[in-house]
Amino acid sequence: VASAQDAVGAAVCAAAQTWDESTGVFWCDSGVNAYEIPDGEEWQTRFREALKVAQGEVKQSNRLQRYSGTPSPLQMVMGEGGMAVEPSESAIAGAGEFAAAAQEHQRQRVLGRHVSDAPTPAADAVGAAERQRRTLARFPSDPDKRAARAAHTDALRQMRKGPGVQRLVQHGRAIALFRFGGRVFAVDAACPHQGARLSDGEVGDIEDMVLGKRYFVRCKVHKYQFDLTSGVVREGVCPPLQVYRTRIRQDDAQSAIVEVGFENLGEEYFRALDDSDVDF
Repeated sequence: VASAQDAVGAAVCAAAQTWDESTGVFWCDSGVNAYEIPDGEEWQTRFREALKVAQGEVKQSNRLQRYSGTPSPLQMVMGEGGMAVEPSESAIAGAGEFAAAAQEHQRQRVLGRHVSDAPTPAADAVGAAERQRRTLARFPSDPDKRAARAAHTDALRQMRKGPGVQRLVQHGRAIALFRFGGRVFAVDAACPHQGARLSDGEVGDIEDMVLGKRYFVRCKVHKYQFDLTSGVVREGVCPPLQVYRTRIRQDDAQSAIVEVGFENLGEEYFRALDDSDVDF
C-alpha cells in the first residue's frame, strides 16, 4: 500500500511543480491530505502511556536478571528448605566478599568512566556546540541508557501507527511529513545518521527558554533527536536533518493538500526528463 501511495504521490508531484517568485521555491504537490497525517500531540500522549508501561516491564526484567545469578549473603547462610543454619567460616567470608564486591561495583558505576566513552576533548579542539552534542550523545555502554533505549523501542512497537507519513516526490525524493495541529513539517525521510525511516520514530514538543515551543522527531534506531523546524541535531552527533518549507492548499472543507517547497528541482527530476521521449 505504501509503495502504491508513493508512486501516486511522485506522479502528482512531477505533474504539479510550480515556481513561486515571491517565496523563491518550487512548490510540489505531495498528494497528501493534511488530515491523513496523525496529529503529533495526540500521538505523543498515547506514546507516553505506552512508554510508561514499557519502562516498568524493562525495569522488572532487569531486576530479575540482576538477582537471578549471584547468591546473596542471606542465601549463603540458609540451609535446604530456607531454614536458617549456623553459618560456617567460609559462608561468612563469602558473604563479606559479596558485600565488598557489590560496594566496589557501585563505586565504579558512579565514579568510573565507561571504556567506550570518548575522552572529553580539549577546549581548544572543539567549539561549545560540539562539546554540548558530545554531552548529549547516548552512550550504549551505560546500563541505564540501554534500558531507556529498550523501553523506547518497545513503546514504539506498541503504537499501531507511526507519527508521520512518508512519500516519494520529485521522481524519487523521499520525504516525511509530520503535523502538530494546523502546522505541517516536511523533512528528509531518512535519518542523516544511518538512514533509518524517521516516520516510524517518535515526535514530540519541548519548551525552549529562548525559542518557545519546539517540535522534534527522534530516530527509532539510535534515538538521535532533530528539530523539525531547523533540522538541528538536539541529541546525538551527525549531520543536520534537511528540512523543507510547507504550505496547505485548501480545496474544500475536507481537502487540505500539503505542498512542499524545494529550492531546486533535484537531479532525479532532470534525470527523468533525459530518460523521457519529450522533445523541446
